[in-house]
Amino acid sequence: MSAQENEQELIRVFAPNTKFVYDDIEYESQICSKPHPQTSGGEPITDVYIHAVPTIKGTSSLTLKISLKKIGWEFIKNHMQESDFIDVFFRDSEEQFQFYLQQCKKLLQEIPVIDLGRGRKINGKMGDGSITLGWEMMITNRPRTLSLGILPTQYVRESILGEHMEERRRHAIVDGQRIDDSGTPTHVLEMNIDQNTTSTDIIETMITVEEFIQEQQNQLHVILKANNYRSLSNKSFSGRSDGRRYLFVQNNWNVSNDNCLTRELDFVHPFAANYDSKKSLENAITQIGMDVRNVVLDNFQLCENVPENFC
Repeated sequence: MSAQENEQELIRVFAPNTKFVYDDIEYESQICSKPHPQTSGGEPITDVYIHAVPTIKGTSSLTLKISLKKIGWEFIKNHMQESDFIDVFFRDSEEQFQFYLQQCKKLLQEIPVIDLGRGRKINGKMGDGSITLGWEMMITNRPRTLSLGILPTQYVRESILGEHMEERRRHAIVDGQRIDDSGTPTHVLEMNIDQNTTSTDIIETMITVEEFIQEQQNQLHVILKANNYRSLSNKSFSGRSDGRRYLFVQNNWNVSNDNCLTRELDFVHPFAANYDSKKSLENAITQIGMDVRNVVLDNFQLCENVPENFC
């Protein structure tokens, strides 16, 4: 089940006109929908927004803003963009940019960035013909090889709740209407929802966002994840790489005077789109004398500053 399918199941359980019990009070759902940003680019943190009214008089209406996670979830922030970084670190964002870029300088110099399909692999996840365009930043609950350390406790709350999130995502659109703070969650639900799941199951399982924040203190890791070009794919332009991704550090590819493939790590333009690195790589492949649709790995000559994925 995908995350999107999980969301649809949650929306089904609390669909408008559905009755359910919360804190011993019966409510009837009026709105149950996924919030969307006011403009494109990035999503609210709330996955499903529910507004319900009591079935008896004298009780206030109820709003539940649920951040939904599948069992075994990993990412708090996936495929981060510059706006996500600024949201999390807020007033400290410039200082943290410099801190993490310095960490990357120490970490990335010797990391393999190309796999020519020979020898025993250093990184078993790199397939033959993989060439690294750069590295995305993510925040996860699992340690990774390319870890930049534990997310400091003062930033955990913002990464989960999004109190400093851009207004276009914080005050999101729900069923065609802008609703203040609809993008910041009140609850977190870790569940794989199916046709047999009831509203009672969900209410008994979810916890408040404040409880979740406390659970995640000293548990979240800032990591880098390689974004790779698939040089052996003879598919279309888009088939050789992922769609738009924002790279905290990218490789700028070129051909040296000796006709070998070289790269320069870019620590100056954090969160540049992967298209820039992809363009430099394909230009370099063409300059070497190969068709990007028919790459021959044996025809690559690598400069000394391009670590290869074999030992």
